[in-house]
Amino acid sequence: MTAPKETHESLHAEIEAWRQRATIAEQRAELYQQMIMGLPLGIMIYQLEDPDDPASLRLVSANRAMRPVSGFALDAEAGRRITEIFPNALESGLAQIYAAVARTGEDRDLGEVEYGDDRVAKGLFAVRAFSLRPDSVGITVDNITQRRRTEAALRENMETIQAQAAALVELSTPLIPLSEHMVVMPLIGTIDSQRAHQVTKMLLEGISTRRARLAILDITGVQVVDTQVASAIVQAAKAVRLLGAQVVLTGIRAEVAQTLVALGTDLGDIVICSNLQSGIAYARTQGIGAGGR
Repeated sequence: MTAPKETHESLHAEIEAWRQRATIAEQRAELYQQMIMGLPLGIMIYQLEDPDDPASLRLVSANRAMRPVSGFALDAEAGRRITEIFPNALESGLAQIYAAVARTGEDRDLGEVEYGDDRVAKGLFAVRAFSLRPDSVGITVDNITQRRRTEAALRENMETIQAQAAALVELSTPLIPLSEHMVVMPLIGTIDSQRAHQVTKMLLEGISTRRARLAILDITGVQVVDTQVASAIVQAAKAVRLLGAQVVLTGIRAEVAQTLVALGTDLGDIVICSNLQSGIAYARTQGIGAGGR
């Protein structure tokens, strides 16, 4: 038989071990509680008292981050049912989803949910429900209403900026009708690949709409003529010819002519005139001048 003293010491050691484990468990629980309370993401925990009744979800706890999300001190509502805290919980279907997660143990990412009631201002919330145990559910909530509004405003501003940029491009690349069948496009500034595409597009649309037979491209205002500019002019002329019209290039200065020669640019069938006046005079010889057909 074990001596009474040895039995007593053994029981005392076992009790002390249980006390230590209980202390560690309490410390861990307190640590987890502090961690949840300190998280920037809103978290609330419910217990499902009746598996068949979503309205029986009772708030166990909520962290401080739920205050700005809900608009009130949700952590002070512990012990109340979900429908007492959020009147539209059943109508919105949220209570049913939370209850299903608590009952089945299957987590649910609800994505972006629109919600509002007498206490909560209507807004957009990112919601995720996760199972804690067979009868409890944790819910993370992030109010993304302002974020989505800001994104929408940025998109609207971007669309406005793009529309203004397109309008500026159009203004910087005007197509001017000189007669019934003649148009002129004076080019000014720098021509990059994007503007070259715009020039060709507007030129073709203008010729097609007005049924023009001759288009004058005046490059007097183009300061730099390089391979890209020369290529854009040639491609525009080819596209115009496919519509049965002719291109006249005007405003070629001496240094520009030297550049084109140095680049070995083949201007093909493009008629070249020194200035806009001479280009219009050429058009008249083709019977396409002012008042001409």
